[in-house]
Amino acid sequence: MELYIFRHAQAVERDEAGGLRDFDRELTDVGRKQARLAGAALNRLGVKFDTILSSPAPRALQTAKIAAKEMNLEDRVRECPALWEGDFEDIFEACRGMENKIVCLVGHEPTLGDLTGFLTSGSREVCVPLKKAGIARIDIDGLPPEHPRGLLRWVMTGKQLSLISQKK
Repeated sequence: MELYIFRHAQAVERDEAGGLRDFDRELTDVGRKQARLAGAALNRLGVKFDTILSSPAPRALQTAKIAAKEMNLEDRVRECPALWEGDFEDIFEACRGMENKIVCLVGHEPTLGDLTGFLTSGSREVCVPLKKAGIARIDIDGLPPEHPRGLLRWVMTGKQLSLISQKK
């Protein structure tokens, strides 16, 4: 399985959310641009997801949908409550049957950093944090991982993806 771990783009800060619950925060204009450029970069790199599972929180779902639109994959976005709740076993269950697929998980820190660390090290003590609009690729045989663990192929920040999307 090619597994992509994608952190949502920039959202309205908690103290600027005007009383919104954390769950309800949406992307800023900058965040929408970050998501668009990330999708354009992934498209330019030839990445084609079979499935995009997103946290149902607006900022993650917006990131997933905007990036998917840039990749002509809008019909592949699905909500996955486990990516909001942060339970690894529920995330693995949501991925069941996708072992030979290219899957993208769109969500939040610290869950995604902890998940990336666990999938590549086997330890829940290891974290590979992702910046906003950042993405990591892990090649893995299945979920939960057996030995050997997943192989971290690369990690990119939103800024790196932006540069790739704009390269002539």
